[in-house]
Amino acid sequence: MTVSGLRWLSYDKQVQFLRHNNLSSLPVHHVVTTDQQLIIITWFCALLFCLLRGVGVPVYGSVFGYLYKLSSGNFGGSKWKRKWCVLQGDELCYWKSVGSSTDPSAEKTAIKLCGYSLHQSRDVTDLHFKLVGPHRRTYEFSAETREQKEKWVDSLTHACSVEPGRRTTFSRERGMSQGASSNGRTSPAPGVTGSLIDSSIRDGWMMRLLDSTWIRSYVIAEEQESCLHVYRTKSDTSDSFTIDLEMSTICERPVQYDDLYACEITTASGALHVLATPDVSETQAWLKCIQRLLESETD
Repeated sequence: MTVSGLRWLSYDKQVQFLRHNNLSSLPVHHVVTTDQQLIIITWFCALLFCLLRGVGVPVYGSVFGYLYKLSSGNFGGSKWKRKWCVLQGDELCYWKSVGSSTDPSAEKTAIKLCGYSLHQSRDVTDLHFKLVGPHRRTYEFSAETREQKEKWVDSLTHACSVEPGRRTTFSRERGMSQGASSNGRTSPAPGVTGSLIDSSIRDGWMMRLLDSTWIRSYVIAEEQESCLHVYRTKSDTSDSFTIDLEMSTICERPVQYDDLYACEITTASGALHVLATPDVSETQAWLKCIQRLLESETD
C-alpha cells in the first residue's frame, strides 16, 4: 500500500499501518482524521446529488471549517460547542455539523456581519475571538490552531468592513443572490382598509431586512391575489409594495438572524425578501400562511 492510499483508511488503521511498517516518523499530514474523511465524502455526495438533480452546486466561501462556539446552557452556565462554519461574503453561517449544512431542513444560524467588529486578545497563544454587533450582541468563537484563528480573523475582519450596499444574503433554496430592495416589487400596495384586512388570512407587524437594516413593517397576506402587502405603517402607503408569490419559493423552517426568526421568500424574478419576528412560533405560523398562498396559486 502506498502512503497516499492511507488517506482512505480509518484513523486507527492508519496509525496501526505506520507503526507496523516502522513509518511512525512520517509527517503528521500523511494521517487523515475521521473528521477530514467525513468532510471529503459529504461534500462529494452533495456535489453528485446537485449534479444529478440539476440544481446549483453549493458555493462556499474560501473560509470554512469547524470552530468552537460559546453557547449558553439551560441553567445559566455556558459551554463550548463544535460548529461547522462557513463565511460567504459578509455573512457567517454555522450548523451543528458539516453534514447538516447540506440538509435544507437542518437548523442554520446566519450572522449578518455588517455593523459587527472583531475583538481578540493580544496574546498570540489565545485562540478565542469575539464578534460584537449592534446592541452589543456578541458571538464568541475559538479555533483549534493558531493558523486557523489567523485565517478566520483576517477574513472576518474584512467581511465586517464590506460596504452595506453591496451585501449578499444566503438563501438555502437559491444559493447566493444579491440583496436588493427594489427587485420583486410588482406594484404599490393598496391602501389598508377594513375590507382588505377582513379578507386577509393573516396580518400583523414583522421586521423586514432592507440593505442590512431591520425595518418594522405591517404585512397583510391576501389569499385572493396570492400575495403579501408590506407597509411602513397602517396609515402610510407611500413606501408600500406587494410581493407577488406566483412561482415563488420559501424556506422550509425559520432561519435565525441574530435574535430574530425569519421567512426567506425568493420570487420568480430572483429577488430575496426576508421577513422576521422575534418569536419562532409566530414565524412558523407565517410560513404556514405563505405556504397556503403558494398552494392556492398552483390549484
